[in-house]
Amino acid sequence: MYSIHLKGYIMYKKMLILLLSVVAVLSVEATGRSAETELQNEEQEHVVSEKKENSTQTKKRRRRKTKEERRAERETLLMEIEDGRKDLAGVDLSYTSLQGLDLTDANLEGARLVSCNAEGVDFSGANLRNATLKSANFEDAKLREVDLRGANVRQANFSYADLTGAMIDSTTIFRDTNLSHAKGADAYKPWYTKVADFFH
Repeated sequence: MYSIHLKGYIMYKKMLILLLSVVAVLSVEATGRSAETELQNEEQEHVVSEKKENSTQTKKRRRRKTKEERRAERETLLMEIEDGRKDLAGVDLSYTSLQGLDLTDANLEGARLVSCNAEGVDFSGANLRNATLKSANFEDAKLREVDLRGANVRQANFSYADLTGAMIDSTTIFRDTNLSHAKGADAYKPWYTKVADFFH
């Protein structure tokens, strides 16, 4: 009887050792897989980070290149205008100086002249329909019989400009536009500008 119990105990001990060995092996394998997964995740994060960094650098390079290209295009346009080019539909002359140029009868439909300096420039007979003239300076400019229908002239300065015969309608966007002492634009002057003009 004692022999049977002893054999049973020995078998139980062997099974316990075997079970512990299996658990140890499984634990090692799980740890290995976890470490491998963590390494793969780190590699993926590194790749994603590199892609984002490269994408950001590429975008910066593109933006810088675009600015340089725009500057070069504007300089080329100004030279072409000096040479007598009149078809300027859709061009971008923003932030440039147009002083000294002859833009009479020029076609500037849909053009962008944001914050450009056109003080004293002659635009007589020009087509500025649907053009963006926001914050541009047209002080003392000649704008006789120009087409400003659909043009955005917000915050533009037309003080002392000659707008006699200009085509202006409800589609012309006036907001904070300086029309003080401008000729031919009385119908579009706010009351305070009319009062100021009267006393000066």
